Amino acid sequence: MARQFPAGMTIVFPTVPLEPNLALQATLGFSGVEVWKPHLGPRIGPRMLADVGQHARDLGVPITALNAIGEAYFEPFGGELAYLNTLEGLKRDIDICHHLGVDTLAVWEGRPESGHDLPWHVDILTGLFSKALDYAEGSGMRSILFEPHPFTVGFTLGGVPELCEAVGRDRLGMILDTCHLSVAYPLQYLAQLKALTPFVHHLHLGDSDLETSELHYPPGGGLVDLPACLRALADGGFRGTVAWDLYSWPFPEQAIREHRADISNLLAILD
Repeated sequence: MARQFPAGMTIVFPTVPLEPNLALQATLGFSGVEVWKPHLGPRIGPRMLADVGQHARDLGVPITALNAIGEAYFEPFGGELAYLNTLEGLKRDIDICHHLGVDTLAVWEGRPESGHDLPWHVDILTGLFSKALDYAEGSGMRSILFEPHPFTVGFTLGGVPELCEAVGRDRLGMILDTCHLSVAYPLQYLAQLKALTPFVHHLHLGDSDLETSELHYPPGGGLVDLPACLRALADGGFRGTVAWDLYSWPFPEQAIREHRADISNLLAILD
């Protein structure tokens, strides 16, 4: 059975307000949409969030995740107060997901603290995500997913398998961003991917120049062997969800229209 066209991401159009952004996602044919938290605005309340979730469903692009990756509150390694503030930030985002009717929160695992080793970081993150997920029980939250970047713990120190196993891989999973992976490991991204695949719940699919962390090229526009990445995921049993990531690409709407068939062909590798 062929996969649906992937989800879109409002962050791909960062300056487009939420209402026209959701309408654009629907026009471009996405099956759902990840909503970037800043697009919700500063005055977030339960009724407003419920209306946003319903509006997206009415447009045919249900919200698949709240993208809170890189939120300023996420500083768990800066001492007890910073840790508690991070936990409270996660709880607030879990509440937002609940009111939106969304079962997935996307965050990251944070920048490493100099002078401390991998087990120290994994221990702090294990406690943090476990407490946040305990809070989420009964809210409809399915999982918290974290996206390593070339400068965050998972890709600078490692520890993705250890963290997911410690929290429970059914509760905590990894978002694989093919751009970030290839910038972190430009000569070894396929070897790294093979080891990470069992922990990948969600894929941010984009090409890369192998140098620029936050610049996501359209498929074939960069240097990543995307078919090989998709084959590695398929061979590793990946059955997760996919979003098309064009963050920072200057012509995203044009790219989506011109490369729709390329994305469909790539997704067919996962079938």
